Amino acid sequence: MKILVLNCGSSSIKYKLFDMTTKEVIAQGGIEKIGLKGSFLKLTLPNGEKKILEKDIPEHTVGVEFILNTLISPEYGAIKSLDEINAVGHRMVHGGERFSESVLLNKEVLEAFTACNDLAPLHNPANLKGVNAVSAILPNIPQVGVFDTAFHQTMPDYAYMYAIPYELYEKYGVRRYGFHGTSHRYVSKRVCEFLGVNPEGKKIITCHIGNGGSIAAIKDGACIVTDTHMAESGINKRVLSRYGGEVFCFISDEDVAATAKANGTTRATASMDKAAAMGKKLIFAIGNAPTALVRLYELIEDGKLDPELIIGVPVGFVNVVQSKELIMQADVPYIVARGRKGGSNVAACICNALLYMIDNNRGY
Repeated sequence: MKILVLNCGSSSIKYKLFDMTTKEVIAQGGIEKIGLKGSFLKLTLPNGEKKILEKDIPEHTVGVEFILNTLISPEYGAIKSLDEINAVGHRMVHGGERFSESVLLNKEVLEAFTACNDLAPLHNPANLKGVNAVSAILPNIPQVGVFDTAFHQTMPDYAYMYAIPYELYEKYGVRRYGFHGTSHRYVSKRVCEFLGVNPEGKKIITCHIGNGGSIAAIKDGACIVTDTHMAESGINKRVLSRYGGEVFCFISDEDVAATAKANGTTRATASMDKAAAMGKKLIFAIGNAPTALVRLYELIEDGKLDPELIIGVPVGFVNVVQSKELIMQADVPYIVARGRKGGSNVAACICNALLYMIDNNRGY
């Protein structure tokens, strides 16, 4: 899989093309002076050599087209055809309170993003130009928006509210949103990897230092693992992120499919193994696959997993009742719907109910 990432400014476009199979950057560069005299594209060749290609670039669509043509050019190209690009990711600056995670861009999302233009008038319109340019040239390619402000949606109200009349927040959205969230997310996770520690229980100060600077205080981090994307999509991630949490579903991961095939197991079973290897505090919300519950029981019995909670509500007939009974025998906290009833929607509802109970207890 190859993913093109664009960072569109008011008069510039930075790009990188990633080969996700090898985790390598196979092309990178940037366009400067869009709409101005002397516009150019500066790219880095695989050998590290820099090249400058001058061209009149009056607006972003021409710029994106120039980048794409350069990627497939015989002299400077990294791919043979644009069909090799599987998706495009966009750095998008301000998502307001609407976005707490990266999202697939569609009409509804772009309308919500446009509504945040007043919060970032120099950045959001430029980001939108990049999305529209890709849509015009590669209309069938999926595009994903990664919001700078999304990571900071975990801030409690006492941290993001200013000491100003509350009506300014209600009417104009004046509050602290946080910036450079993609940088802070990456740095906070990498520092824990370098130190060989889990993020749970840690308090970390991260600094983003560039043309713009920001500092973030980050605390804890808890994760929910689901067995289906339906359950994953149904969990209120904005509320969960308030407590430092994320949601994971590995059922569609290529490595999970390969492991399941090699071991002669189900993807749900392989997903639980992958989750157990994360080394994090985990809550499991299982609404579909009894084999996931069975594997969780085995991992617990083998001393390889100590979950904070298991929500076991798979629905169906084969091994459903038995798998729930196994979890009830394990020495871990659990919420189980006895019998054959349940489902991914029920698992998500239970997660949300617990989150809202915490909110109510804390007075949010």
